Amino acid sequence: MDPDTECQGGGPEIVDLPPAQRRLAADETWAVTRGGGIAVALVGAGVDGSHPQLVSRLQRGVDVVFPGAFGDADCIGPGTVVAGLVAGSVRSGVGFHGVAPLATIIPIRVTLDGLETTPDLVAAGIEAAIGEGASIVLVTLTTPAGSDRLADAVAAAESAGVLVVAPADPLPAGEPGYTYPATYESVLAVSAIDAAGVPAAAAAGEIAVVDLVAPGEGVIGPLPGRGHTVAITGTLPAAAYVAGAAALVRAAYRDLSPAQVRYRLEVTADHPGRPAPDAAAGWGVVNPVIAVNAEVRTTARVPLIEPADAVSGPQPPRPPDRTTERRALWFGLAGAVAAVVLLVGVKVVPGGRGRGWRPGRQAPPVPPASAG
Repeated sequence: MDPDTECQGGGPEIVDLPPAQRRLAADETWAVTRGGGIAVALVGAGVDGSHPQLVSRLQRGVDVVFPGAFGDADCIGPGTVVAGLVAGSVRSGVGFHGVAPLATIIPIRVTLDGLETTPDLVAAGIEAAIGEGASIVLVTLTTPAGSDRLADAVAAAESAGVLVVAPADPLPAGEPGYTYPATYESVLAVSAIDAAGVPAAAAAGEIAVVDLVAPGEGVIGPLPGRGHTVAITGTLPAAAYVAGAAALVRAAYRDLSPAQVRYRLEVTADHPGRPAPDAAAGWGVVNPVIAVNAEVRTTARVPLIEPADAVSGPQPPRPPDRTTERRALWFGLAGAVAAVVLLVGVKVVPGGRGRGWRPGRQAPPVPPASAG
C-alpha cells in the first residue's frame, strides 16, 4: 500500500462516555497529569493524521519501509483506534477521549501491506522511536519469532529510558510458544479481560504469565477520517490503555526508569484476587488513578505481594465494570473497523494478525532504588 494514499471513511460520533473509559476512570488523574510532554511511539501500521481528536496530538512520524515517507497514514484502522485510546483529545459533545489526552503520538510504520511485518522491521521501528525521542513505545504489530536485532532494539530502549509495551497472546493453536516482542523480559506484556473480568488467556484455556490486563472488548476508538468505531476487541486495545496509563505515570514522575514505571503500574493494579503475579492476569487490571496518586513505599517486588504491602495514599474507589468484553485477536479488531467503515460505503482491508503472549516467567525483577 502506498503510504501516501488518502483514505476516506468515518463513522458515527460517540456522544456517551464509553464503558471501558468508565472502568478505567483515567480522567480522575487529570488534576495531576494529562500526559503532557510524553511522546508515545506506535510501532505498527501507521495512524490517520486527519482525525479531529488526533490532529493536534500526532507527529508525522517515520515509515521504515518507504524511506523518506511518514507514519501518519492509515487506511485500515487499528493504528488510528489505538492512537485515540492512548491520546485522543477531549472534544465538547464527544464522550470518547484518550487515557492521556495531552500525550503526543509518534506513528512508526513497519509494514508493507498494513497487516504483517517482520522481526527486523519491528526492531527498526523501535530504533526509530528511540531516535524520535519517544518515552514509551507501543508495538501494535508483532511477529511469531524474534531476532537478534529485535532483542537488541528492546535492550537499547531499556538503556535509553524508553518503556516498551506490547499485546500478549499465544501463537495460533498447535504452534508452541508466544509472539514477540512481548516475550522479552523488559517488555510490559498486556492481555485483555472480558465482561466478567476473566482474562483472555483463562477464557481460551491458555496458561501464560502476563504483566497486566485491561479492558479488551466493547472498546470504542476513532476511525480514519472522523467518527468512531464500536465493539473492537482483543489484547491490542488493552495494551493501548496500559500505554496511556504509563504516559500518565511518566508525566507525573519524570525521573522514573522503565523498570520503575512497570513496577508502579503493577503494584497499583486491581489485584486479581489470587496471589500475584497470576498466570493469566499478571499483577491485575491496570488502575491509572492509583498508579498516579498512590505513594509507592516499597522498592522490592516479591512473589505473592499484595497491593496493600506496596502502596499507600489516595486510592479512589473504582467505578463498576460495565464493559461488554469478549476475547478476540488482531483480525477481530481490524474486522470490526472494516465492518463499521463498510456501513458508510467505504471499503477497507479486513483481517490482521493476533498479538503476542510471552512464556511464563519468574517473579519480576527488583527495580532500581526508588519507585516514586
